[in-house]
Amino acid sequence: PPPGPLYRNVPTPLTGSGTDADGNIVLYEWDFTDDGAMDWSDPSTGVTSFAYPNSGPVTAKLRVTDDDGAHGLAAVQFVIDGNQPPTASINDPGTVAPGQLTLFSAVTGDIDGSVVTHEWDFEDDGTYDSNTGAIASVSHTYVDFGEFTLRLRVTDNDGAQTETTIQIIAGFDAIFVSTAGNDLDVGSPAAPVATIAQALALALAQGKESVLVATGTYVEAVYFLDGIDVLGGRDELSAWDETASPSVAQAPAGTVHTAENISSSTDIRLMQLEATAGISGNSVGLFAANSTSLLSFTTCEFISASAQSGNPGIPATPGIDGADGAPGEPANCNNEHGEGGNGGSGVCAGGAGGRGGLESGNDNGIGGVGGSCGGGSGGGGGNGGSNPSSGVPGNDGTPGANGPSGTAGSNSGSIVASNWVPLWGFTGGNGTNGTGGGGGGGGGAWQQNFPPESSGGNGGGGGGAGGGAGSAGPAGQGGYGSFAVFLDAASPTFTDCRFTSGSGGAGGNGGNGGNGGIAGSGASGGFACSGDVGYGGSGGDGGVGGSGGGGGAGPGGPSIGIYTHAGSAPDVVNPVYTLGLPGSGGIGGASPGGGAGQNGATGLGMNIGS
Repeated sequence: PPPGPLYRNVPTPLTGSGTDADGNIVLYEWDFTDDGAMDWSDPSTGVTSFAYPNSGPVTAKLRVTDDDGAHGLAAVQFVIDGNQPPTASINDPGTVAPGQLTLFSAVTGDIDGSVVTHEWDFEDDGTYDSNTGAIASVSHTYVDFGEFTLRLRVTDNDGAQTETTIQIIAGFDAIFVSTAGNDLDVGSPAAPVATIAQALALALAQGKESVLVATGTYVEAVYFLDGIDVLGGRDELSAWDETASPSVAQAPAGTVHTAENISSSTDIRLMQLEATAGISGNSVGLFAANSTSLLSFTTCEFISASAQSGNPGIPATPGIDGADGAPGEPANCNNEHGEGGNGGSGVCAGGAGGRGGLESGNDNGIGGVGGSCGGGSGGGGGNGGSNPSSGVPGNDGTPGANGPSGTAGSNSGSIVASNWVPLWGFTGGNGTNGTGGGGGGGGGAWQQNFPPESSGGNGGGGGGAGGGAGSAGPAGQGGYGSFAVFLDAASPTFTDCRFTSGSGGAGGNGGNGGNGGIAGSGASGGFACSGDVGYGGSGGDGGVGGSGGGGGAGPGGPSIGIYTHAGSAPDVVNPVYTLGLPGSGGIGGASPGGGAGQNGATGLGMNIGS
C-alpha cells in the first residue's frame, strides 16, 4: 500500500510492477476504485497517482499484460483520511516602530481545500482583534515599546483550524539624526548624529535597518543605501514620534540626492529633497538608478531648481575682402607702349590688363586676362593703325552665393553617462567666393612711315579680386533640464508625494553668419597720347563674396516632474505635480544676405515621461 497519511483531494502515489518468465510486460493498467473499469494505462510503467475525492477504505487493482496477451491481476487496499488541516506561518517583520502602522503578512494554504478566514490576536490575550477573511495580511500599530506575541488562527473550508505565533519587538532598530547632533556621537535617541550621511554609515556598519531624522534642514546630498530606511519628520523632543512636517535635505551645488542599486525593501518617508543648483547644467531633485519597486517613497517632496541656459553660437568670421586691380600703364607718346595693370589679389584674383600695342608697326593691343574662379572674361585688345581703337573693358566677376540657414535642434535630448544632454541646433551653410573681374584690353598702337613717327598703345586696367565667402553661423546649444526626479533603469514606488520642478534653461542663440568679403574694384586703363593711340580698357569689378547662413538656435530645456529612462516604470500613487516653465528656444543667427537661422523650439513640460 502507499505510505500514509493519505488525504482526500491530494494525489495518492500508486506503485505497481510485473514480470513474465517467458516474455515481457507490455501494458500496465490501474482500476483506481475497483469498479471493473481500467482508469489508467501505460506500456512501460505501473507508477502513477490519483487524488481520491472522498475519505474511507479504498481498493485499487493493477492489471498487467504480457506480449502473448496473458493477464495478471493484483489488488491493494488502503484508507483515505478526511480533511487535512491548513498550514500557516507568519512572516517576520523585524523590529517594528512604536506608533507606526505596520503591515503583517503570513504564508497560508490548504492542500485539500482553501483557507477562508485569518484571525489575528496582536497581544496573545485570547481575543482575536481582526478577521481578514481570505486575505493573509493585516495592518496594526503597536503603540508601546516592548515584546509581544502575535497569534494567527486560520480556518479552511471544511472547518479545520491551525494556529501559529511569532514574537514581535516594538522599538527602534535605528540610528538617530538631529540638526543639534554631533557626528562624533553614537547616534542614539539621546546622542544623535548631525548628518544623514553619518547616520547611514553607522547603520550600515552596525546592521541597523533604519535612520530616523528629526525635523529641520540638512545641507548635504543624501546617498540612500539598499535595505536602510530613512524616516524623516521626527520629533526628537517627543519620543521621536512622526510629525506632519518633513525633514529637509538641500544638496549643495554640483551634488544630487541619489538612490542606486536598491533591490531590497528600502522605505524613504517624510523627506523633502531639494536641489539648490544644477549639476552638469541640469537640476535634479532625486536621481535613482538600477533600483526596483522595493525602493519606496511616502509623503516626500522632490524639488529641482531652474536649469542653466544653453551656450550661444559664436558669430562667424567674415570673408576676405578682394583687392582692387592696378591701373594700366599709359603710353609715353614717344614710341613706348603701356603695360597692363595687375589683377587684384584675393581668394579669387582679378585678371591682369592687356598691354598696349607695340610701338613698331600698327600693332593691336593684347586682350585682358579673365578673372579666376570662373570670373569675368578679359576685354579684347584695341586695333592698331592710323585710327587705333581702345581696349575693351573687362567683364565683372559674379557675386558669391549666400549660405543656407541652419535649422533648429529637436527639443529632446540624449542620455550620456546617466546625464541628460541637450541637443544643439544645426550650423548654417558657408557662402561661396565672388569671382574675379576680367582685365581690360590694351589699346592699339599707331605708326606712320613719312615722316617716320609712332606710338605704342595704353595698357589695360587690372580686374578687381572677388570677395571671400562668409563663414557659416555656428549652432546654439539647447537649454538644460529641470527634473524633480530622474529615473535611469529604476522603478520605485511613490505614494502621496509632490514633484516640483524648476524652469528649463533657455536655448542658446544661433551664431550670426559671416559677411561676404567686399569685392575689389577694376582699375582704369591707361589714357595717354589722346587722339594718337587707343586707350586701355578698364578692368572688371570682382564679385561680392556670399554671406554665411545664420546658425540654428538651440531648443529650450525641459521641466519634468518624473523623467523615465531605460525602461523605468515607477508606481506613482496620488501625486501632486508643480512644474516650472519650459525653457524658451533660442533666436536663430542673423545673416547679412543669406538665410537667417531657425529659432529654437520651446522645451518640453510634462508630469512624467521621457
